[in-house]
Amino acid sequence: MKKTKVAIIGGSQERSLKQFGSKHGMEIIFHDGICKKGKGRRRKEFEKMIKKADCVVIQKGAISHQSMEDAKDVCKELNKPLAFNQGFGVTSAIQKAIELVEYEAA
Repeated sequence: MKKTKVAIIGGSQERSLKQFGSKHGMEIIFHDGICKKGKGRRRKEFEKMIKKADCVVIQKGAISHQSMEDAKDVCKELNKPLAFNQGFGVTSAIQKAIELVEYEAA
């Protein structure tokens, strides 16, 4: 069975997200939302990862407003399903991903 690829943007718990996501049949593509090389570079990084993903979860409690807007714009341009996790926890991020995958499958 093919694993669903979920891009999670924001936070610092990459290892835990990948482990917990794997338990739920997901491949997690992670970005902390920080790019020190400017807006254009950040947007390109988001485009690259979001293209690979089936859906995207943005962790609102762990990302700058500008990074969130850039990621949201890329999702819209690429027609990728997007959900927002209000916090930045591993469990809630994976739960949002599960809900999004189930919604898209229905």
